[in-house]
Amino acid sequence: MQAFMPYLWLGVVFCAAIAEAIGKRMIALWLIPGGVVASVLAFLRLPTWAQILAFVVVSTLCCFLFFRLMTLRNGKTGRSGGADELIGLTGKVVETIDNLAGCGLVSVNGEEWAARSIDYDGMIEEGTEVSVVAVEGVRLICREI
Repeated sequence: MQAFMPYLWLGVVFCAAIAEAIGKRMIALWLIPGGVVASVLAFLRLPTWAQILAFVVVSTLCCFLFFRLMTLRNGKTGRSGGADELIGLTGKVVETIDNLAGCGLVSVNGEEWAARSIDYDGMIEEGTEVSVVAVEGVRLICREI
């Protein structure tokens, strides 16, 4: 069994490389380094449990690093990505905000959001520039600039 293991790991590497070449998504990329490390350990005649452990650890580490690098490359900072990030941004009223009628839309960063004025009985006309001061659920609380 020990003599067969290096070739088994090289088969894993080969299959993962074929899956990457055929597939449109990166589904097995991180298995390749894990298979190479496990194959080297098998050639050095380390126990099978050590080879499997190395394969799992290296593959998991490569998966984590891959997604971390993609996140950094795409400019995402690991923040929540929620509506709270809109606080302090400016937008434009695309439908008159009328708190008493319960209507109003604001465009911020190209997205339309339901909006209310910070004033209790406030009204902000369409086309007015506003600043987002708070977020309540999916509704932006705005102040006229």
